Amino acid sequence: MNKNRDLKSILGNNIAKYRKRRKFTQEVFAEKIFLSVSALSDIETGNSYPKYDTITKIIETLGVEPHELFIDEQLDFKAKNYENIIELLNNFKDNEVKIAIMRKIAELVDILD
Repeated sequence: MNKNRDLKSILGNNIAKYRKRRKFTQEVFAEKIFLSVSALSDIETGNSYPKYDTITKIIETLGVEPHELFIDEQLDFKAKNYENIIELLNNFKDNEVKIAIMRKIAELVDILD
């Protein structure tokens, strides 16, 4: 998968995450939303999108808000970390130190991505 996670993968990962939190096996959950286990697996692995009526059943059965299925936690986590880094940098009085730290962070982020 590329750097920018695609929507099918994000949706599938979130469905699997919330299904597991509710302690549903794929078999039990598939039955509750009127899908085959194979079709559910394709959705959770990002190989296919659920139809509108299926996504509605998923949301109702998992008890989640629709937007929760489309949040990319990896990007959300990175954004929160960047906010913390900026807050920490603001504690430094010396701009040269800030710039040096920001350059090092940029190098590390480039290496990690």
